[in-house]
Amino acid sequence: MNIRTIAYLLFFCATFSLNARDNNLKTAESHQLAQGKKQLNTPGIQPEVFEMLDLSRKGLEKVKSSYEEGNFNAAAEALLEYYKNRTFIKHPDVELQSIKISEEEQKWADDAMSHHFFAHKGYQPSFFYGQDIDWEYWPVKDNELRWQLHRHKWWSPMGKAYRVSGDEKYAREWVFQYLDWIKKNPLMATNDKDMGNISEKEAREVENMKFAWRPLEVSHRLQDQTGQFIYFLSSPHFTPEFLTVFLTNYHKHAERILDNYSERGNHLLFEAQRVIYAGAFFPEFKNAPKWRESGINVLNNEIKVQVFDDGFQYELDPHYHLASINIFIRALQMADANGFRNEFPKSYTDTLEKMMMAVIDVSFPDYTMPC
Repeated sequence: MNIRTIAYLLFFCATFSLNARDNNLKTAESHQLAQGKKQLNTPGIQPEVFEMLDLSRKGLEKVKSSYEEGNFNAAAEALLEYYKNRTFIKHPDVELQSIKISEEEQKWADDAMSHHFFAHKGYQPSFFYGQDIDWEYWPVKDNELRWQLHRHKWWSPMGKAYRVSGDEKYAREWVFQYLDWIKKNPLMATNDKDMGNISEKEAREVENMKFAWRPLEVSHRLQDQTGQFIYFLSSPHFTPEFLTVFLTNYHKHAERILDNYSERGNHLLFEAQRVIYAGAFFPEFKNAPKWRESGINVLNNEIKVQVFDDGFQYELDPHYHLASINIFIRALQMADANGFRNEFPKSYTDTLEKMMMAVIDVSFPDYTMPC
């Protein structure tokens, strides 16, 4: 694959990126919220997390001995120290030494401090979700608005704002919102046959779960929280107790995907690629090899199913075609960064190059497209 091909690809990806309009509205309520102090009611140590981890791995010796002695606090402290000093895992999307935050991202981060959340590009200015965050708030009855709220698009900008400014208010608020989301959006077992026998409150909780835990939204969080982990890890608000909560919740997310992949299309590709991120970024989990293998198998299979011989993705939509290219590339980038590129066959990269050339084949000399 030559440099020219890659340059064309980057140009088209940039062309299709979407920007949200500026939001200059503030309410008196949100101003008071931003100025106030929140109590971070972090749950205690979640000891079940240690059973999810492979404590025989190098570097986790102190975690293992403390856990086996029943000293969960010491085990959590050792685990946090391990992650703060871990250097062998690379993240292709995050480089702490060169973090930049756009004016738009800074706005999303600052608005989020007052619980004005950038949930959907089509609904700006952002809606106010309340001092006591109402994750079920549905100001416009558009499913996409409700789904995308649970992607937490403002959390990574908060992380960037924290690393650029060093202001602990961003880390504190992120931890607050993270815990608040877990508390108010539990994953529940449901049976459609029993839906007629539940209370109105229970029915509302089930409805909310179907928005909060749809596989595509779960996969968004699965990917983005790897970067947020890096951004906020050094903060004093990222405590040993919070670490065990974070990892327990993260494990639940990965398992949710494996049991509930979308049947087909770009959703399936997104979910598989993000499961690869989970398995690669947190190899300490016992199930991490299974996550990574699952995602790789799906992508290796779907690139044959979803891409025609001429290189076009079968949904025949330029946006989804470019999104699919991005998915396949991001999986390779994570593999390259962490030493498992060989798990993708040559046919995978050959097809990916075909997809890039397909974009060039339907482009005008000025790099625009007829559709």
